[in-house]
Parts: sequence; C-alpha cells; structure tokens
Amino acid sequence: MEKKMMGFSCFFWILGLVFLVVTTNPVHADREATCRDCMVNFVPFCKPYLVGQAATPDVRCCIGLSNTDGGITKPQTRKDICECLHKLAVRDGYKPDRAKKINEFCNLNFPVPLAPSADDCKK
Repeated sequence: MEKKMMGFSCFFWILGLVFLVVTTNPVHADREATCRDCMVNFVPFCKPYLVGQAATPDVRCCIGLSNTDGGITKPQTRKDICECLHKLAVRDGYKPDRAKKINEFCNLNFPVPLAPSADDCKK
C-alpha cells in the first residue's frame, strides 16, 4: 500500500513539474512568438484581471508576458500577435483601461496592446 501511495505522489509531482515548464515557456529572439505562445504563456493568467475579476494581474501573467516579449521582434509578428489579442479582447470583454495598466503593474514594456482595437493592429 505504501508503494502505491508513493507512486501516486511521484505522479502528481511530475505532473506539477510539467505544468510549470509549460506555463513558463520563454520565447527567445531566435524564434518569433505566435498566438499559441500567448495562449500558453500569459493569456490564461492575465484574463481575470483584464475582464475585471481580479484587482491586480497574477504574477504568472507578468512572467508570461516577459517570457513572450523576446519573441516579438518583427513587424509582422507584432501584427499577428495584435490580431490574436484583439480577437480575444472582443470575445472575452477585456477592459482597455486595465490592459493599459498591465505594463505598469508588471514593470514591462510589452510591445503589443493587450486589448487592442482593430486600428492598433494596422500600425
């Protein structure tokens, strides 16, 4: 019985480690970021703040933004990420005033607005 419990404990420990690796997937300048990177790295963690359910962004939101930032170096990547975030903002009801404050909360200068308008993505 004791070995069985130890097996379950190891399984959950490994599962937690895999979750940590997946949610902290840095995107470096040698590879451009994608919409999928946003969906994995920061969108789930920033959404509660962006829609008004949390008073401040989760620390994982800031870490994910920071990890994705290095992969947005080309104008086309910026446009693609902007369009991805615009669709999410419209679908989920992100509040633009909150989106503007995330850079301040996280002490970052993320190159794409988190609740962009369609016009923001044309720049």
